[in-house]
Amino acid sequence: MTAETEYRTGDLTGRTLGQYEIGQQLGQGGMATVYLARQKSIGRTVAIKVMPQHFLHDPTFLQRFEHEVKVIAALQHPRVLPVYDYGQIENRPYIVMAYMSGGTLADKIHEGPLPLEQIVKLTEQIAEGLDHAHRKGIIHRDFKPSNVLLDENGNAYLADFGIAKISESTAQLTGSAIIGTPSYMAPEMAEKRDITPAVDVYALGVALFQMLTGQYPFQGDTPIRVMMAHASDPIPDVRGTRPDLPETITAVVNKAMAKRPEDRYTTASDLAKDLQQAAQGNQPPVVGKERHVDRSDSASVEWSEAQQAQPAPAMRESPPSVQSPYVSTPAPMYTTPPPAPQKRGCSPAIIVGSIVGVLVLVCVGVFLAFGGLAVLGSLLSEATATPTIDAPTNASLIIENQSAADICSLYISPETSDQWGNSWLDSGTSILAGETYTIEAITPGTYDLSAVDCRNNTLSEVYGFSMTAGEQKWEVTTELAELTVINNGSLSICELYIVSVDSEGWGLNQLNTDEIIEPGYNFTITDIPAGSYNLKVVTCESLGGAELYDQLLENENEWTISDPEGE
Repeated sequence: MTAETEYRTGDLTGRTLGQYEIGQQLGQGGMATVYLARQKSIGRTVAIKVMPQHFLHDPTFLQRFEHEVKVIAALQHPRVLPVYDYGQIENRPYIVMAYMSGGTLADKIHEGPLPLEQIVKLTEQIAEGLDHAHRKGIIHRDFKPSNVLLDENGNAYLADFGIAKISESTAQLTGSAIIGTPSYMAPEMAEKRDITPAVDVYALGVALFQMLTGQYPFQGDTPIRVMMAHASDPIPDVRGTRPDLPETITAVVNKAMAKRPEDRYTTASDLAKDLQQAAQGNQPPVVGKERHVDRSDSASVEWSEAQQAQPAPAMRESPPSVQSPYVSTPAPMYTTPPPAPQKRGCSPAIIVGSIVGVLVLVCVGVFLAFGGLAVLGSLLSEATATPTIDAPTNASLIIENQSAADICSLYISPETSDQWGNSWLDSGTSILAGETYTIEAITPGTYDLSAVDCRNNTLSEVYGFSMTAGEQKWEVTTELAELTVINNGSLSICELYIVSVDSEGWGLNQLNTDEIIEPGYNFTITDIPAGSYNLKVVTCESLGGAELYDQLLENENEWTISDPEGE
């Protein structure tokens, strides 16, 4: 194939893209073509996604593209596919990502229904990645099994975050009016409504249905018919295909795929937790109920019955509410006056014909003569009485962030619980250093509190915090430290981990995708809450690294990295 033919067909096989030697084509779709490649500088196998040239017809596309790639790279989570690099070749944008040898979740589903144990594991891993993105203010909007890549051990990694946003801005170029994949699109995506993380929860519910049955829940001759089915058709029972499944599995799927966003799981992790319980044959604590968070007052929470798996009627009554065991709904502002009592003394049966007026006058006269005026005044006074105002019974928590770092996650958990639960801050919301933030409508009780910064470091934790009716104040204060890593070795460092000593894993890489500590250079991280940490670095050449345990970080700290003896 000549260079001219290569350019015309767009096939990059055998080409060199900067430091990347492009190999075989791994896949191709409407948005991009993916190639296997080798990064010559460090001998790493990667995957390169190359987009069509026509995307650059929009003069502002490249700017948006670069912004989105940086957003994706900033996610940095064990369940999100790492992005290493991006750029252009012959006016075609490309992204360099980690290569996963296990294929996609769609490949696994194509082989047939998955074992329930494997489904629970994959759903939990996917949920971790989705919730992390949602906390960062990123909504996938095109989640589907083909965007879930698997490593050699079958672990899941989410891909293509932000691509839906890019394609939305270029829809007029491709001639497509549908943003997303119809088979996984939540009903509200077909309407002009705000897109929330609930669309990703719905898509995860569809993927769960597929993993359980090997089939789509809804099908149609055209994309529009598929979207209409999602909006109006009842959800098929997964046990119709898999009668071996516990009955509670059906309830989990139905809740995840509820037609209304407010009837679905609040987070993907809630879905995963219920699925794990259902797989064991237990009735999950959240199945049949949905947690609604009114963020207008930061954290007023109530529960309502979930939508059942039946055709949606034209109109339906509001579901009954159930008191949350943790957070109460605000008390009503007034009590409803009792109904007016029935009149006494005159039978309606005699008020007929031409004498009705006379009898009414006689009845009224008798009524007034025997003190009826006083009775009537009493009744009117009762009917128009001033509404009763209930005294506030809930607590509110005022968080004063007196630390030098922003708070990105806030946890309020009952003292009796061994789990922190979900963050009380909306995705994309943070409490800036020096800022005050208030959470309303908390049921009085004893709670444990935790504030986590945007680097996933715990700023402050308080245990046994008593909340009574009225306002409570929590001052988040912490001393900050900085760590300077001095690379005196001969290898470049691409990964740096700083985790608390009681952490079970290494957490997030503290280096951004474009940050490398070259030999002979230093790198400093600030805004680390003072305390004891485990430290780890990994070389770009994947030749190991160095680890330190139980290191007290206070003020300014240095860690010198040298080559191991014998190298």
